[in-house]
Amino acid sequence: MNINKNGISIDDYNLNKGRSCRECGKKYKIITCLEEYEDRFFKPWDYAYGCATTCMECWFGVSDSPNYFGLSDYFQDLDEATNTSAAEINLRYPTEHRTWYDNNNIEKIDLGNFRLGYKDYIADDCHIVILPLSRVVTEKTIFLPCGVLIYPESRLKLSDLNISNNSLSQSSSLQTKLSGITVNTFNSHPLIVLPLKFNWAYIQNCDHDSHMEIVSTISEGIDILCFDFLKYKHCGLSYIPDQSLPSSPGQISSNSMMSGAIFLKEDSTESIIIGGEVFTHKITKGLGLVLQQPEWDCFPQDGEIGRIVIHALSLYSQMIQTQSSTSRFIQSLSLLEFLAFPTEYKNFKKVKSVISKYVASSPKGRKVILDRFEELTSKIDQDTKKQIGLRTRIIHIGGRLERLLPSRIDRERLFKELDGYLRCVIDHMIQYSYMSLKEYDEVKERL
Repeated sequence: MNINKNGISIDDYNLNKGRSCRECGKKYKIITCLEEYEDRFFKPWDYAYGCATTCMECWFGVSDSPNYFGLSDYFQDLDEATNTSAAEINLRYPTEHRTWYDNNNIEKIDLGNFRLGYKDYIADDCHIVILPLSRVVTEKTIFLPCGVLIYPESRLKLSDLNISNNSLSQSSSLQTKLSGITVNTFNSHPLIVLPLKFNWAYIQNCDHDSHMEIVSTISEGIDILCFDFLKYKHCGLSYIPDQSLPSSPGQISSNSMMSGAIFLKEDSTESIIIGGEVFTHKITKGLGLVLQQPEWDCFPQDGEIGRIVIHALSLYSQMIQTQSSTSRFIQSLSLLEFLAFPTEYKNFKKVKSVISKYVASSPKGRKVILDRFEELTSKIDQDTKKQIGLRTRIIHIGGRLERLLPSRIDRERLFKELDGYLRCVIDHMIQYSYMSLKEYDEVKERL
C-alpha cells in the first residue's frame, strides 16, 4: 500500500516505521492508522500531509487520551520489561588498547581475519560492530588506534558471520528488510570495524527507532575516534568545501538517508544486521577521501590537551562540511576563540594576542597578525567611523561574505589564511597533547 497524492509518496519502509505522535505522544505506524480507519472514513488523502508526525486520532481531533504514552501495537511483540530507554544499551568504548594487534598476525588480519586482531577485546567482553563507508577509497587495510580497522571493498567475507535477524523483534526485523540494507550492501562498500561494549539483549529487544539512534551514536563515536582527525589531515578549510570529504560512517552510497550496521556477538555465535534512515544530508562534491595508512603518533594523545584537541577537531570537521562560506568564516573565528581559551570566554582582543604567538615569532610579525585580526573582526574606519571589520559586518549588520569580498580570489586567500592560523594552533596542541592544562600553559608562555 502506497500513498501518492500531489507528489507525496510514502514507501513501504515509512509506512511501517514506528513513530511518536507530536500531539499526544502515542506510538503509531502510518500503515496501522490507515488500516484501522479504512472502514470509518473516506480515504484520508489529506493525512499524507501530517502522517509523518501525527497519529490518525489527533489528525481528526477524535483522540480520547491526549496524554496517552502507553504501548501501542508496535511494541506488542516485546515484553514490557524490555521497553527501556536507549541508555540501557550501556554503550562503552574500550579504554585499554596498547598495540592492540599482534604483528605476527598482521597479514591474516589484512586479508580479513579481524577476529585475530580483536581477540583481547573479545576476551574483555567486547562485541564487534561493522559499518559501511561511502566516499572513502582505500586499496589496503587501514590499521588505526583504539582498535579500529578499515577494510577495502569486498575484503571481508561477511558470509562467514552467521548473520540472522531471527532474534530481533518482528517490527525491527521488518523495518530493516524494508530499508533494503542487506549483506550485499556491505559488500559494495569499504567497511570500518571496531570493538564496543554494550548490552546484547537490548540490541535484540529494542525497537527500530532505538536501533537507528544506536547507529547514529556509533557513527558519531567513530568521528571522535578517528574520522575527525582523518578529515583534518586530508581535507581543509577552503572557500568551496573540500571535495575529499567523506560521508558519515554508516551512510550508504546508493541512498544517503539510509545507514546500516552489523553487530557480531563476542562469542561469534550470532550476528545481526540493522538498516534504516539515520542521515538527512549528503556530500556530493568530488570523489571523497583517499586513505593511506597514517602514523599513529600523529593522533592526539590522552592528556587534558589531547581531549581539548579532540573537541577542536570535531568543531573543525563540522565547520568544513558547512555549505555557507559566510557560516564557515564565523565558525573559524569561533574555533580560534576556543583554541586560545578552551575553558573560558575571553574577548577577541585577548584571543588574537594568544593566536599571534603561535603564528609569528617576532614582535614585528605579531603586530602584523594583530592588525590583520582587527580587520577580520571589528575594525573601525578612522575617517568615516564606520564599522569595516568582517565579523561585525556579518553578525551585526547582516552582511554576506560574497558581498563584502566580491573577488573570489580574495575569498579563497581568506580561507587559506584562516586554515593556516587554525593549523598552527591545532598542530602545536597535538604535539603536546599528552600534557595537562597547567603544563601546557607553561609551554604557551614560552612561545
